[in-house]
This record gives sequence, C-alpha cells and structure tokens, in this order.
Amino acid sequence: MSSAAHPAATTDSCTRTASLGSADVELQTYRGFPTPAGSFWATYFEYPELYDRFALSTVRAAAIVHELVDFRSARVLDVASGTGKNAVEHARIARSVVGIEPMPKIREFAIARARSLDLQNVEFRDGTAEDLSAFEDDAFEVAVSMHGAPFPWDTEHAFVRGCEPSCSTGRPHRGRWNDRKE
Repeated sequence: MSSAAHPAATTDSCTRTASLGSADVELQTYRGFPTPAGSFWATYFEYPELYDRFALSTVRAAAIVHELVDFRSARVLDVASGTGKNAVEHARIARSVVGIEPMPKIREFAIARARSLDLQNVEFRDGTAEDLSAFEDDAFEVAVSMHGAPFPWDTEHAFVRGCEPSCSTGRPHRGRWNDRKE
C-alpha cells in the first residue's frame, strides 16, 4: 500500500477552530482525532530520525509486553513497526519478526537499524493492519502493535486471521492490555 493511500499520510477535510486560553487554534481531524493544524503528528512519517526520539519509551514497553505474552521462539508480526525499536526487542527472543510499516521513510529507517545490528531474524515490509493479505493464514504465533493498533478502525479481524488458532493478539489499548487467544 502506498503512503498516499494510508490514513496517516492525509488528514480529514474537516477543520475547525478551538479556543485554548486566549489563543485560537485551528484543529483538523487526523486519524479520527482533533489535532492542531500543522502538528508534527500530521507529518511525522517524513522525519524518521525525529520520530525515533519520541519512541524512547518503547524499549521498556516491549519488556512489559514480553512479560504478558510469550515471544520465546515465536513467529511475530509487528504491526505499524515504525522505526523498528520494538521489532528489534522482539527479535532478541523470538524466532522471527516481520514488521509491517506503510511509511517508506520510517520503514527504511527500521531496515537500516536491523542491518546495523546485524539481525538476521527480522524483516520490514510495506503494509498495514487492515490488509495482511501478503501473509498466509496462521503465519504467526504472536501479532502485536505497540503504537499503531490503537488508531485503525478495524484491525482486530486482521490480527486474528494472520495468527494461528492459539495466537496471542495482544495490543495496548486505552491504558490496558487486551490479550485474546483465538
């Protein structure tokens, strides 16, 4: 899927103004949420080095996820893998990791990260949670998304389809961890 067709690459046409103290701020709907016009989050995918700095907490978050879901020797699908920080952490204990990321510059950053660490069990591909047709059913034991899955509107079915019947399809969502075994 090209980045032009992905929801993160565009904003909704709806704009409005909100008062913030004494200042008026133009808001536009971005991925379903009101966001200040011109915000970093509307263009983050163009600046992977900067975006990667914001992902500092993900290494600790990945460790917590590894306590909740067994990644040991698993085939892992990392949805919305971003700059690859989580995928690298998963690859330390998993058999293999496939990260899917629709934003080309972000994905290239992740590929370069894995290459610089000489990781042989992780790869990054173009893709989104909404379309996992590039993978066979039951291709993964674990499907996870640290930051991307809370935003898409219909990812749960795709997660389950891509996993084995006993797959853990956990994802952080609104402050809690959803761990489903299908």
